[in-house]
Amino acid sequence: MLLCRLGFVAALLVWNGWPQRQPQAWALLSLPLADAFLSLLPLLWPRVLKVRVYPYLVRGAQDLYRLTVVMLFCAGLFRLLSSSKDTHWALFVGGSVRTADGAWARGEIEEDGTWRLEMVGHFIFTYKPRNAFEERVLLFFFRQLRTSESTPKRPFLRQEWLAEWFGTYQEWISRWQKYVREGGLEKLNGEYDGWVVTPEVRQAILDIWPPNFWLSAAQVRERLLTAGHVSSLEEISESSIRRVAQETGFEVRRLLREMFRFTAGGPEWRDDVLHVRLRWH
Repeated sequence: MLLCRLGFVAALLVWNGWPQRQPQAWALLSLPLADAFLSLLPLLWPRVLKVRVYPYLVRGAQDLYRLTVVMLFCAGLFRLLSSSKDTHWALFVGGSVRTADGAWARGEIEEDGTWRLEMVGHFIFTYKPRNAFEERVLLFFFRQLRTSESTPKRPFLRQEWLAEWFGTYQEWISRWQKYVREGGLEKLNGEYDGWVVTPEVRQAILDIWPPNFWLSAAQVRERLLTAGHVSSLEEISESSIRRVAQETGFEVRRLLREMFRFTAGGPEWRDDVLHVRLRWH
């Protein structure tokens, strides 16, 4: 009987979630223990039956146990009804609703391209991204949202949900999160296929291309591979290399002015630069 009562109270505590909010709620397990102790006490000490207050203690312990069981059951029932109400409302919203960690969420792209994220609470987030970079930032931001039951390794908004709602792939979201962990949000400003120019590779491009500006993007990529800045040609795209040149055009112009004199007849090598290059060769 004692084991049954302990198991029953423990199940009710887990069901209504009290220990998750107040760990000291497990102390209620002492009630069936106290009731059993008072009931068995006459076997150990028969003279306790002659104590006037003993019957009142036994009845009080039994009544307190019953009252606690009723309270735990009502609390669990109330929690179940509350969660069911939210779930039924969420299911009414549409089939794109997803539930986890005691909450629900729904996302979609509206006709004008605006992203809409709706969550239990009731919170609504809307934003119209202007480019792929902003889309990646939004996806990374959504992955940082937590509920009280979520964990850093398992955020509330699952990758598969976001991929379904916002027209991308779960693998890409995982890759973009890795880029942010490695170097911050600026690393998301890569191409849609995931090619991202790291600060080290970016500097290597600037070291190779401006002094040898006649090279093509494909030749610069080959030099990056030869110098060991990338492990394979597929690791960086030619358009990524061109974008570095566009974003750092002032570097190219500055180096060109140091290397050439621009005259009416065209650019001419500066004497000191020409001497240095001849010495190299």
